[in-house]
Amino acid sequence: MSSISEGLGHLIDRIVENDRRHARRTGEYIDATRQVLNEAKQNSESSPSIPLPATSSGDFKGMTDSDIKKLLRAYGVKGYTQRDGKKLARKDRVQLAIDNKIPALSFGFLLDFYIKRQS
Repeated sequence: MSSISEGLGHLIDRIVENDRRHARRTGEYIDATRQVLNEAKQNSESSPSIPLPATSSGDFKGMTDSDIKKLLRAYGVKGYTQRDGKKLARKDRVQLAIDNKIPALSFGFLLDFYIKRQS
């Protein structure tokens, strides 16, 4: 009996040591991951965002009225369908977007913005 209990004791000691080694490696992995995430967070906070330029009514030329409504809704602008009891026309919605400093996020506007930033 003594050899079985010694064998089990030795096996348990090996399991415990294996668990300790695994826990230590897991802790090291967690610490390394946390450090990488903190560095990424600091790098993203330190880089200033580039503001989009102010828009004009011409920037909205390529957008449909439905797209302008969606844009105003996405920015949380109230009163983009009716104001003072009357339905708004497309030109009124464009002016509402300009007044609220909402950029015309049409493909042409963004492409032009990108090209200007590259040169």
